[in-house]
Amino acid sequence: MSDKPAHRLSEEDAPTLRPARTPVVLVAGGPEPLIRSARAVARVESLSIVVQACGAVTVATVAATVRPFALILDQDLFAFDADEFTALARDVQAELVVVKTSGATAAFLEQALRPSLRTAFRRFRMEKQSGDVRRE
Repeated sequence: MSDKPAHRLSEEDAPTLRPARTPVVLVAGGPEPLIRSARAVARVESLSIVVQACGAVTVATVAATVRPFALILDQDLFAFDADEFTALARDVQAELVVVKTSGATAAFLEQALRPSLRTAFRRFRMEKQSGDVRRE
């Protein structure tokens, strides 16, 4: 054994550690049946997914903070300012999921959300393993 000290990286040379990103689905503006359906679909997909709800007014701030992998909106809310919601989803690199909720049953909402959330979560896991991918 050698008396040499082990090589240590200086703070400047040490790699930057990134905290693990929690998989979040953000439901903006409700309504409550949409939030419940998103939680049901997320629970089936993975117990690690957190579904967070926020108001329509705070969606940009919350999305920038939690960096969701999916942003779910009611069709009526999306129609209010489609360009801004699309830009927000692109900026936080979230899959934008727009669902018509008026008159929809829980079963319909879950069926409508399932393929989009599955695809978005699969992309999230791939990016987590390989590093962030910039989507244009």
